[in-house]
Amino acid sequence: KKSDIKKMVKLRSKIVLLGDPTVGKTSIVKKLLDVSDFPLQYAATKGVSLETVTIPLKLNNKPDENTSSEDPYDGEQSDNDKVEKSFAEKEKPKIDRGENDGHAVEMLLFDIGGLDIYKMNLPKYLNNINAYMLVYDVTNPESFMNVAKWLDNTQKAIGQTDEQVLTSKASQPFGMLIANKTDAKGNAKISRQQGEQFATKHHLAFFELSAANNAVDEPFQYAASKLHGLYKEAVDQVQYMCENKSW
Repeated sequence: KKSDIKKMVKLRSKIVLLGDPTVGKTSIVKKLLDVSDFPLQYAATKGVSLETVTIPLKLNNKPDENTSSEDPYDGEQSDNDKVEKSFAEKEKPKIDRGENDGHAVEMLLFDIGGLDIYKMNLPKYLNNINAYMLVYDVTNPESFMNVAKWLDNTQKAIGQTDEQVLTSKASQPFGMLIANKTDAKGNAKISRQQGEQFATKHHLAFFELSAANNAVDEPFQYAASKLHGLYKEAVDQVQYMCENKSW
């Protein structure tokens, strides 16, 4: 029934954080959970760390169709500095941070250790995931170079290609590229442009974070909104099939 679809929805999902040791995966999760003992020094996660977080959604607000969408990064960039908007910027929903309607997405977060010894178990950790976050440290070029390996290993483990990411089906996990430690601008070796170009090429949503100074909830809000959108599409399809007896 249509009325049933409008009831409060709480979805459950599995999301993995991947990347080299000490890129800040654990710090991002701790900041998201509002853990006070934020580490000033990074230590590599051993194996896998599991956390659960619930992200609320507000679904009854509709964007103003007459409002033009501006690229917040155009600013004072020269033509040479501008790059094609990443897949992330094209697809990012606008998150309303006001009161939610009881709708939420519960996320089981798998923080995967970045050492080579743990990569052998990667297929097991990636089983039945809904999304994955590839994290690199903007001050560490090697961690950015290795993102390609993490992506390749992830897609092989889940049987996915870049092209399949574009299907936007609930059965296809979606990816996000996270540029962490952006507070260290003076020491940054990887530019925003480099991150965006990689994300665009591989159809990943792109986010810049500073777990040390800033809120880190944007990629998780994005993931929650996208997961709910995929759920709603599936429900609408089933409802259409039932109403039209097209099964």
